[in-house]
Amino acid sequence: MAGGFPSEGSVGLEVPRRNRSAVLKYVPRGIHAAILVLINYAFFFLAPSILYNLTGQLTPNVETTITAYFSVIVTLTVIRIMLKGHVLAAASAVCLGFVEAVYIYSITNGGVLSVSVMDLFVTMEFQPILYLMMTPPLIGSIRQIWDAVNKSASQPVSMIEVVED
Repeated sequence: MAGGFPSEGSVGLEVPRRNRSAVLKYVPRGIHAAILVLINYAFFFLAPSILYNLTGQLTPNVETTITAYFSVIVTLTVIRIMLKGHVLAAASAVCLGFVEAVYIYSITNGGVLSVSVMDLFVTMEFQPILYLMMTPPLIGSIRQIWDAVNKSASQPVSMIEVVED
């Protein structure tokens, strides 16, 4: 053995793998969650706030609605990422899809946008586009339910007989 390396034909010892601590496995998940929080901040907080501010309809009520939904969306996103592989992650992913769909519907006032410029009042109705915007989160929720059912269906079942005296 020259230089600390096993020579050809010799039997080398296997180097034991280090066990990563439980805390370190959450570091990449935390980074992933932080990135998704920033993306959610842009889509679910900044964009509606700027849109309502430009149209002059940013009232305290609308601001509270945006902040409340954003808080719930961020909380469910972080739970989904940090508890990956647990049943709570699947439940939060399903809830997240429904909350996002309801948020999109409520923040767009059901697909009706009314803007008044000077003495001109313009109303735009875009329900078909609204339903298309709501489709991806709802499909994601259905996919999460389907995956959870398939995962539980593929688990082995043990039959236990209960004998009563």
